Amino acid sequence: MAHKQTNKQTVHSRSSSGPDALSRSRTSLNFSMDCTLNSLNTEISASVALLVWMVIEWKLEGKPSLVGVCVGAIAGLATITPAAGFVKPWAAVVIGTASAIFCYACVFGLTKMGYDDALDVWGVHGMGGFLGTCLLGVLAEHDVNGVSGDWNQFKKQLAAALLCAIYSFVVAFALMKGLMVVMDVVPDVEMVRSGLVRARRPALVSISQ
Repeated sequence: MAHKQTNKQTVHSRSSSGPDALSRSRTSLNFSMDCTLNSLNTEISASVALLVWMVIEWKLEGKPSLVGVCVGAIAGLATITPAAGFVKPWAAVVIGTASAIFCYACVFGLTKMGYDDALDVWGVHGMGGFLGTCLLGVLAEHDVNGVSGDWNQFKKQLAAALLCAIYSFVVAFALMKGLMVVMDVVPDVEMVRSGLVRARRPALVSISQ
């Protein structure tokens, strides 16, 4: 009986250190490498976008701003997010550079047209995510996560990005129209100039003073 238990323990110890254990170790290692690559690409893209945005502001507006460089970093983060696990670090540099130029142009153009894009949601988050989704189809490498960048993959990414954009627009438009029936969504100019808190909650202002 003791001999049988010893054999069972031996078999169990062998199986724990055999192919199954090796497979689990490889899976854990691959998972760790994926997380490391995601983090590295995210940091690279955000840092490069921050730098490029600062240079653009310096060139076009005379000096960089703290808000500008923060927005630039966010543009890099938003753009690399879809592609972080599928590209190599050199591609993160490309994505960071492209995100700063593209998102700055979107924000600048929307401002020129007189639209109020609060927190640059459309120009940075929306268009940056759209750009990153499309660039995944161009810059992805098969040995990173099994996806290769080519024309067919780019078409799939573009179709998915367009579908998400159309869906988001339709749902947001319907929600805004519904809200406008029961409340004022856009404050008037005087309210904005005097401050929204002062205009809508004067009691809070008097208490704080």
